Amino acid sequence: MLLGGCRLKPKEIRRIRKKLHLTQVEAGELIGGGPRAFQKYEAGDLLPSRAISNALVLLDHDPSSLTILKERQRNSTMDLVMS
Repeated sequence: MLLGGCRLKPKEIRRIRKKLHLTQVEAGELIGGGPRAFQKYEAGDLLPSRAISNALVLLDHDPSSLTILKERQRNSTMDLVMS
């Protein structure tokens, strides 16, 4: 397990993202880094932060946790619409 260790390699990032059935843009919006971050992570052009790497490891072990991130994103979007 990565937590506290080194960051994920591009192939691992891509494998986890695909396992979660996310596009690169969706992954960037849900997990962090922005819409082009995962394109850069997977190409090896940008090293993901330890926090992003740890989030991916946790999601790899428990993909159902993605539901929590999607719900949080939906709620934050609703908050913006309501204000």
